[in-house]
Amino acid sequence: MNIFRANSSAFRVIVTAGLVAIISPLVLAEGSDIALKIVNMKKVIERSSNKQEKAKAWLQIQHLASQCRDQISGSTQKGCTYSCTDGLKMPSGCPGADCLSATVSAGVGLHCSEPDGVLASTEGYEKYLEYWPDGPNADEAEFESTLDRRYGWTFPSTVEEEKVHVTELKAFLKKYPTTPLRQRCEELIDMYSSYIKQGKTPADDGAD
Repeated sequence: MNIFRANSSAFRVIVTAGLVAIISPLVLAEGSDIALKIVNMKKVIERSSNKQEKAKAWLQIQHLASQCRDQISGSTQKGCTYSCTDGLKMPSGCPGADCLSATVSAGVGLHCSEPDGVLASTEGYEKYLEYWPDGPNADEAEFESTLDRRYGWTFPSTVEEEKVHVTELKAFLKKYPTTPLRQRCEELIDMYSSYIKQGKTPADDGAD
């Protein structure tokens, strides 16, 4: 990606792929490049009539949202701790502040979740499946937007729910036999199967 930067006493102008963004102050905060990439992808979605191009752009936005989440969560800069009061917020000029705004505007939200910290919503994955349900990244999109969201983020509260989880994870592996997510699915299957045999759930061991 070619980026042109021009400085003045009050602002910095960045031109990328024909799009202009004005960033202030002079020193670009970490996350500004991510923000510009998100703007680019949103333009592709708005301008393209090709469903596959739209799907690819939504997937890219989803990945960029995850990068932004990591910047916000990993910030160690003084005065740059994110706040969860009245929605996720990051002080202006801090790592992740620019990309947080761009991510939310693009339609993939970032939000606080205790005790996990900052999480990215899955609208980008859902849009990918809408535009390209049999695309090369359909396994990732389906797993991240449904299975991992249900089985990785929160634990089942009953043994019957665990059995449903195992059945659906096995169905996913049958649908996508060569998925790179196989190991992750098998680990969840093994964990829940172990609990089923014991007649209990992770909550019985103190997990939330």
